[in-house]
Formats: sequence, C-alpha cells, structure tokens
Amino acid sequence: MLTAGLAGCTNAPPPTPARSKFAIAADKICANLTDAVKPLRDDATRAVENDELDLAADLTHRAAGSATAFLDKLAALEPPDEDRAEVRRWIADLRAQQTKTDAVADAIEARDPVTATRLNEEIADLARRTRRFAFDFGMQTCSK
Repeated sequence: MLTAGLAGCTNAPPPTPARSKFAIAADKICANLTDAVKPLRDDATRAVENDELDLAADLTHRAAGSATAFLDKLAALEPPDEDRAEVRRWIADLRAQQTKTDAVADAIEARDPVTATRLNEEIADLARRTRRFAFDFGMQTCSK
C-alpha cells in the first residue's frame, strides 16, 4: 500500500518497452559495478576505522578507477530518444560521484578530514539524486 502511494509522488516517466529494455540493461551493468566496487569500499571503510589511511586511500582510488569501465558501458547504452538528455545527466552525475570519490582518496592521503567529509557529503547528495532517477526510471539495481 505504501509503495502504491509513493509511486504517485514521483516524476516517473510512464513505463514503455524502450524504457524497460534500457532499465534492464542498465541494471545488469549496475550489478556488475556493485560487485566490483563494494568489496573495495568495504575494505577502505575498515582501513579508515583501523587508522590505515594509506591503505584506505589506495582502496578508494581503486574503487573510483574500477567504476570507469562500467560507466562507459552505461554511456554506450542507447536510451529512448525522449529520455536521452535525462539519462545523460544521470550518467554525468554518476561520473561526478566517481571523480569526487577519487578526490576523497586524495584527501585521505593528505590527512585532510575536512575535505574528505565535505566531498563525502557531496557524493551522498549525488547518490540520492542518481538513485531517485534510477528508481523513477524503473531500474531496480541502479536505484540501490
């Protein structure tokens, strides 16, 4: 019941076969991205907790770098013509998250927690926006 109520509160485009096809293809890429990045991110978090900042920075750089191939695959997908601009903005926001993640690694290396915290807040804002778009578009995995 709650899901039905929330569905009416979004700016979701109506489902079409082309949108569904794009969402399925994008979700496969997002699943592979998550599989590649999550272990690195989890290890980086543990490294920070253990005050192993050089290791945390290295793992964070690796996580950001590993996303490139997946983001390139997302960019290569053909979105429906009517959604092309919105999908390109979504991918640009995902790339901005990647760039900021790499900058977090630089801040960790520099022992600059203020910058790292600010960047992580910016990443969180971008993540909320990209997940909302993915959810509205019908992407189950990309919206998580």
